[in-house]
Amino acid sequence: MIQKAYQPILNDLILVFAREFTTELDSLYIYGSVAQGKAVVGQSDLDICVVFKHQIENLDQKLANIKSSLITSYPFIPKIDIDVGYLKEILDQQNRKSWGAWIKFFCTAVYGQDLTRFFQDIKIDREVIQTINEGHHEEIHRYFDWLELEEKSLEELSNIKKSLIKRMIRLLPLTLPHVEKWPLSLNDTIDQAIQVYPQQKDELYFLLKELDSPKLIDEISLNRLREIYTWVEAHLV
Repeated sequence: MIQKAYQPILNDLILVFAREFTTELDSLYIYGSVAQGKAVVGQSDLDICVVFKHQIENLDQKLANIKSSLITSYPFIPKIDIDVGYLKEILDQQNRKSWGAWIKFFCTAVYGQDLTRFFQDIKIDREVIQTINEGHHEEIHRYFDWLELEEKSLEELSNIKKSLIKRMIRLLPLTLPHVEKWPLSLNDTIDQAIQVYPQQKDELYFLLKELDSPKLIDEISLNRLREIYTWVEAHLV
């Protein structure tokens, strides 16, 4: 259930996308803490998945303008992430374990057709989690490089830190040799990993602490994140 504090921005989000992409927009989804009704005002990001019917010119700039406008109107949202997919790509049989599983298990439809109806037979398993995490190594190292160089704006660096930590947490289920129920939220993922690796409790809770902290990461904490990621990589099953 969507929390009352977030309903106005979701209403505006729908209006803005429907107006800007009148003929191109297929559907809108949210995921993460806002979708789960567990968001913390002033801390939680707004995570969006948008599905278009076809490619759009200057899309990156248009999405950047939308994000900037919404954050200006709703300053309690520190960051807006937008994942983009295209209808033909999502419905392709080869992408059922990636896009199909992502939409079915992690996303909540807020506008347009609900594509989950096409993926009712998909079950979440290790292959799905592996597919969703494809390309993690290059992406995570790119985040580390950006944080170390500090060549981007303070806002960008803060957002990169959050993206890095979320990416690391989403890898944790792949460190578990046996999983009865695959976790769908970041907090549940951490708790499940701690049950299997109690000796890593402090390090794993450090990820959540840094995720919620608006402060930029210092050199000591950045090195600690590197060590945690090295541990995660070494324990991938």
